[in-house]
Amino acid sequence: MTNRLLAVILAMMVSVFALPSFAAVIIDQENDLPVSGFNEIGTPQWQSFMQAGDNIAGAAVSIDAFDNTGGGTITLAIYDAEPGTGNLIVSGSGVAPVGPTLTGEVFFEVFWAAVAVTPETELFLEVTSDNGNISLSSINSSPYTRGAQYLNGSPSSKGADLGFRTYTDDAFGASVPGPGTAVIFGLGLVVLGITRRRYNN
Repeated sequence: MTNRLLAVILAMMVSVFALPSFAAVIIDQENDLPVSGFNEIGTPQWQSFMQAGDNIAGAAVSIDAFDNTGGGTITLAIYDAEPGTGNLIVSGSGVAPVGPTLTGEVFFEVFWAAVAVTPETELFLEVTSDNGNISLSSINSSPYTRGAQYLNGSPSSKGADLGFRTYTDDAFGASVPGPGTAVIFGLGLVVLGITRRRYNN
């Protein structure tokens, strides 16, 4: 009986520690439409938006990779208020793609550990780079209704938006019991089963 009990406990521990994680970083906001123009990152570019989720785990901007022959670093930062007045919430940087195989528009993505935000509250995406020749996709008369592109610190008068995305972690803040808790629970079930069997005999 002891050997059988140990085998059951061991099997339960292995299965608990092997449980897969189903958390995923998914797109929250997206504006991916045919481009009507490009803005170079000679000065910081801004896009306002409202996150549907309660966190933000990354962002992306659509760039013209064909023009990006010089490489460079792009930094994406999230602020809680408009240019010049907001507080930095989170930021991340990455190396811009470069090469003859990259032509046309590509989404340049930066991810970070998810940070809590208040859903349906206006936030601001700032785009900067050490290569001022990198061009961002800009869409005039955009149907995106949850924000606007900011030019020189003010919303675009032409209803323009950047081609952009924001991401959310769909398991942010979820309370998942640790393996130790699950093992103890399983042991309790095993002991209960053995007790009932002896009682019935």
